[in-house]
Amino acid sequence: MSGGAEPAFNRAAAGSPLYWLADGGNRAGFLASDAAAFGDTITLSTSWTDAGGLWFWLDQTPADPAGFAGPLQAFLTLLPPARGPRFLWIAGVALGINGWTGSAINMARSGDVTTVTGGQTFDAAGIVVVAPAGGQVMVEQASSDQSWLFRVHDGAALTLLAGDASLAASQNLWGVSYNPLRPGALVWTLDLAAPAVDEVPVLTSMGASLRFFAPDIDPFMTLDAPPVPTGGIRSLQVVPLRQRAAVTLYCAFDPLAPLDPTRTRFGLAPFGTTAPGDAPVFDSGYVTALGYGVQLKPVQIASQTQPGFVLAVQPLTTGATGGAPGDVPVAYYLTPDGDFTLLGLDQGGQLATAQLSEDIAAPAPAVRVLCGTTGLDYVGLNTADGNVLSFRAGRAAYAPPARADDEAPILTQEDAAAPPALTDLGTTAWSWISAGSAPRYYAQPEDAPFYAGGYSGFLSYLEMAATDLVTEDPAPAFPMVGYAGLAAEDAVFARDIEARGIAPERRRRIGLATGTQWDVTRAADASAPPVGTVTPAVSPPGIAIGYAGDGQPWAWLGIGNMGSSDGLPDLRFTAIDGAFRQALLSNRLFMVLGSAATVMASGSVAYQLTQASMNLIKALPPGKGVSETVWNQVSATVSRAGYPVYDTETAFDQMLTQATSGTITAEETLVFQRFAGLLTPVIGDWLFRMSPRNWAAPDRQGPKNARLIFKFISGRTLADLVSDTAAWNWPEASSDDGKAETARSDIQAIIRTARESVATARLKNTASPYDRFVEVIDDPDWAGVLALSVEVPLDTLPEPLQPLAAGIDPAGFYAHHLGLTATSFTSDNGTLSFDTTSTFGLIDYQDPIDQYFSSDIAFAFKVQQLTVGFENGRLASFTSSAQLMVNRVFGAQTRLFPTGHGNNLILDGVYQSEAADGGDRRDTYVFAMREAGAFQLQLSQLTEMAVDQMRMATARAADPQTGNTTVTAAFQMAGRLRFAEPEKFDPYCWGPSLSDAADGTDAKSAAGLAYSNYAITMSFSLSDPTAVTFTVQDGGLTLNAANSQARANSLFARFPLRLTGLMTTPDPAVTGADPSTRTPESAGFVSISAPIQQGKLRQPWYGLVYEVDLGTLGALAGSVGITIRLLAGWSPANDPDGKTSLYFGVALPGVEQMLGVSLPLQGILDIGFRTVQFTTYDDADSGRQYLMRLRDFGLHVLGLSFPPGKNDITVFGNPDQTSNTKLGWYAAYDDGKAVSETATPAVKARAAAARRPIRLTRSARNHDTQKETR
Repeated sequence: MSGGAEPAFNRAAAGSPLYWLADGGNRAGFLASDAAAFGDTITLSTSWTDAGGLWFWLDQTPADPAGFAGPLQAFLTLLPPARGPRFLWIAGVALGINGWTGSAINMARSGDVTTVTGGQTFDAAGIVVVAPAGGQVMVEQASSDQSWLFRVHDGAALTLLAGDASLAASQNLWGVSYNPLRPGALVWTLDLAAPAVDEVPVLTSMGASLRFFAPDIDPFMTLDAPPVPTGGIRSLQVVPLRQRAAVTLYCAFDPLAPLDPTRTRFGLAPFGTTAPGDAPVFDSGYVTALGYGVQLKPVQIASQTQPGFVLAVQPLTTGATGGAPGDVPVAYYLTPDGDFTLLGLDQGGQLATAQLSEDIAAPAPAVRVLCGTTGLDYVGLNTADGNVLSFRAGRAAYAPPARADDEAPILTQEDAAAPPALTDLGTTAWSWISAGSAPRYYAQPEDAPFYAGGYSGFLSYLEMAATDLVTEDPAPAFPMVGYAGLAAEDAVFARDIEARGIAPERRRRIGLATGTQWDVTRAADASAPPVGTVTPAVSPPGIAIGYAGDGQPWAWLGIGNMGSSDGLPDLRFTAIDGAFRQALLSNRLFMVLGSAATVMASGSVAYQLTQASMNLIKALPPGKGVSETVWNQVSATVSRAGYPVYDTETAFDQMLTQATSGTITAEETLVFQRFAGLLTPVIGDWLFRMSPRNWAAPDRQGPKNARLIFKFISGRTLADLVSDTAAWNWPEASSDDGKAETARSDIQAIIRTARESVATARLKNTASPYDRFVEVIDDPDWAGVLALSVEVPLDTLPEPLQPLAAGIDPAGFYAHHLGLTATSFTSDNGTLSFDTTSTFGLIDYQDPIDQYFSSDIAFAFKVQQLTVGFENGRLASFTSSAQLMVNRVFGAQTRLFPTGHGNNLILDGVYQSEAADGGDRRDTYVFAMREAGAFQLQLSQLTEMAVDQMRMATARAADPQTGNTTVTAAFQMAGRLRFAEPEKFDPYCWGPSLSDAADGTDAKSAAGLAYSNYAITMSFSLSDPTAVTFTVQDGGLTLNAANSQARANSLFARFPLRLTGLMTTPDPAVTGADPSTRTPESAGFVSISAPIQQGKLRQPWYGLVYEVDLGTLGALAGSVGITIRLLAGWSPANDPDGKTSLYFGVALPGVEQMLGVSLPLQGILDIGFRTVQFTTYDDADSGRQYLMRLRDFGLHVLGLSFPPGKNDITVFGNPDQTSNTKLGWYAAYDDGKAVSETATPAVKARAAAARRPIRLTRSARNHDTQKETR
């Protein structure tokens, strides 16, 4: 059916009174009062001859059009009977007859005159059209678009109620249209008078506007409470077409389709033709970047959808989060729709921008029209004429609140990366600007616009186009609001909803519409340098770029500076292009990066392999490194080239491929990438790997992915923005699955943990290491880059802390956060120079569970806590604790007492910074034992090893640069050794006595033998800290007998001797090697007789070594001293019987196994004795006395002994027991001649004289000798 041809109806079925409008989609029809009165096809005029006919319109096509007459006739019986023709609009057709709602206009016919007898009021959610009774109805063809209609004239005027206005139809004319696009629509015209001065224009009174909506917030909530929606709606109303002259509206209103812009429309020109005279010109709230106002004029075209107004949805309550319009009560309002020419743009003046070199400079726009609240978000027009702004209604206008942690995301489609910033709970009109020469869209972060270096300390604004407004979308649009003239009381809300909804959605929609321009596959040779000159540019917070022209990738994006040599930021992404670049060119910059693949598709970082990193890679354990062949090939390539820097990953990967002739695997490539990425901040001696290939951590306990958050938005907190994924730039890059919800969930879990730590600390009135982090995420004015869950490689720990790598689970070790806050800079003669970036961060490694291993594991090391805080680029706090598990010492299993941590000694680490000469600072880390303890040894003569002090020291740090990746640490202990006391002979001397045990005295009350420098060493490779080797350096142990109280009846207390040290053999249970072959005999000792039960020593064995100084033999021996060494040995009970073996032996020069001792004198003379024997006895005071007997002592010459017979020398200590520094001895001689009992007294006297003892005493201090004869 064409616009000029008269509408026709076709019979629905044979014999049926029902006719359907041709080409009407079975939604408009005619029900004849007499089925036989008409043929199968009739015109509108013919149908009008039926005085009892029914003309009806439906809201949708019925399921059975041919049989629809039955239900329709049944429905009519439910209505008041008609006395003549009737118009009927039926809604709810899909619900069945019981769900239908009808609105009728009844008429009466007298002759050829048909009069409306029953009017109707149509209420479309507050837009009310009153069709009055009284007019005459006729069929007529409109003169404007030649469409047909039922015209009502000569009656009361149809009235429109909209907003605050009540408007009557012009000339009291109205009708029901049969225009093919809107059959059943009420049509009329409205003449709107020009507003008087200070008078509200009629269009404004009608509510014609752009509207945006947000939840109303409870005004009585506390200051620190999160926003609480009341359920109500707050509306921002902006008038984009401000009436200044008389205007005629050409109105069409379909009661069944009020939101269909084709069927319900208030045009500024007649439908299907142009308005007589010139179109009206409207003021608007849009302005140029120079502050000039913009005017709008409807485009004059012959169209059925003329520029004008349509109905949009205003929600009255929020309803469920993300609810659709049908879920909540709504009201309708008028909003603009259609094309308008932009006028008033040529006002003169130009924006001052940076002067760039000719090879990268782009033509400046002739006019810049602002899109929102700031001058950094605008459309650049190439000319002042021929520009069209198109309003497109029915677009989303509701800015939902940020979701709570447990709320599901609201996505417009299944594959959406993030929910939209605006939803269609409310609707309005968006815009698009077109021109003969494509306009360009410009946007920069409001809080971080870019400036090029200037002169005299000034900077010049660097204008960069984000994209051309060219698209394949047939109806592109984005929210664009002109705020000029907005009431002051609405300004705060306008800024808020612009920030939360309008600006993010504008950026998103422009990106979707223009993505084919910039979201393209990168060139194969992405490693090529920029074609043009690279101009450094900087934003006030210090984020910087290397700009190479609008048509080129940015050479680099600098997010921080650790102290570069060229004065430019050294923490850089490189080759910024595509979606990455677009995301940064946004007026509201909040971006979360977490997908390495997505980011590297539009950018890169620089790479460099060094000698140190190559050596670390070489030392990686099998399965985690690279093959020897690949390593050799790559090492030769980079070393030959001088370890160069590769600006992009493409260039770096090409080098790896060429070096290995293409044999390198993807896994091996990733190993090199993770070690070589140069996005690596260094704070002090701490290195953080932030390059994208280091983000993924699938084996980590905790967050599996690092994320970089760019926040350059003021007025909203980071925590708030994390919740509001609709405000995220480039949400596709936030997670490997392309979903912002994944990143949101991970980040909020990190935030919750931090808040819980702070809350717990406050309850204890202490500080939390997370205080600074929580302060930042809750500061609406903080701007910068915040990295979360950053890799901190164990192979780069500061040298003093390298030993900690052996006790840290790599799966749980990472930086909780690292913040790059601000980088100060200067501009001198157009050159930018950057200072060091202000940073803060936290490493908080926690593994508090005590370690436990079975007794066959001698030693183990574990770090339970390592908390390191950074502030202002320096280490600010350091707290650490570690455990050294000791299950075995001196060959025996241990049990630590007292303890609440098993056999673990706890070390606490502290950081000390001291001022050094020259103003520098000297930083040290100290690890010392938290509290003393004692290891009780099982089945050993050494019953207890008390540890009073222990410290950990780096004996040898790794130096990967030289190829040494091995770390050696020493746990140096000092304390007391306590031995069990044998019953009658005590060569072990220190520890609790038997009497202490008998009367219940605590064993620890006996101090024991002081020792120091007992060292347990730990060695491992930095590249494989899980492969740890422990050794014991007990042979170098220092014993301090002078400061140790021996037992009262011990050998040391009662005999003049000196403790010289400890003799040991390696413990196979520690070394894992074969038992030692060393025995006391191989060490020069022979076992001697003593009142102690001795046995064969097993491996390992240990012994206290003493020296007894017997003085000299005078001139005959050249004054050579006689020194006897004693060994009090023991081996723990490692035999099946569980018995401790004891040993007591002697050693001195000339020992001939068990056959005696021979000491050379002069010539053929020597002196010697056969054996040594120790005995004891108790004196009158119950004090034990020790005697050392040298048996068969004498002078030897040519096999003869003198004197003949048996000569014994007995050595003893000071009998008065006041000290052990005095040595006495006596000799007994027996010539071997027996004297009978019957011998005379004289003979007996001579024999006794022959056996007369000779006693000598000496001082152990001065070696003076005295003789007494008795």
